[in-house]
Amino acid sequence: WQDEVGLALLKRAAGLNQAAPLLCAGALQSGLIERGVNELGIPRARLFGSGAEALRSAVTAITALEANSSPADISLSVLGRPPKQVIVPWDEAAISGRSIPKVLTAAQLARLDARVARLWPPGPYALASAAARIIRTALSHTPRVHAAMVAVTREEGALGCSAIMPVTVLPSGLASIVEPALSSRDRVRYETSLR
Repeated sequence: WQDEVGLALLKRAAGLNQAAPLLCAGALQSGLIERGVNELGIPRARLFGSGAEALRSAVTAITALEANSSPADISLSVLGRPPKQVIVPWDEAAISGRSIPKVLTAAQLARLDARVARLWPPGPYALASAAARIIRTALSHTPRVHAAMVAVTREEGALGCSAIMPVTVLPSGLASIVEPALSSRDRVRYETSLR
């Protein structure tokens, strides 16, 4: 659901229950999230998207292939605005507890960065799996960090846009936005993506 039809459905769903979170599971619903928060006044803690988590999983998978490792051993984040302004902060990422820049060469990291934009939009199974993971985390009160598409506040960037940010979730919706530890280069790229 997108555009006017999606907005009408979102307004109806938000009116049926004033407290339940609204999870947009599609890849192309960032505009719907922006409009829901800005035009309908839905709190950003209630309205967010899980397509970003599917993207994070895809980046994890190609990183595992590049490192000849298991995806379960990889910890990384994705930030920004897909498809062209996605940032993977490699300096904070790890493979089996080791910093990824110490495991992969600069050429391998450049190859991975070049492939990230082509991973968007994720397919339907990846999107469904990501939505299910976020819902399971929320319902089980697990303190796990996920990537989610959220509306940006004035302190974080251009008010009115949406971006991928690391979050924690509860049954009521977003519990917190997790401030990523970024290098100065990644911080500039991230702030630029929010303008």
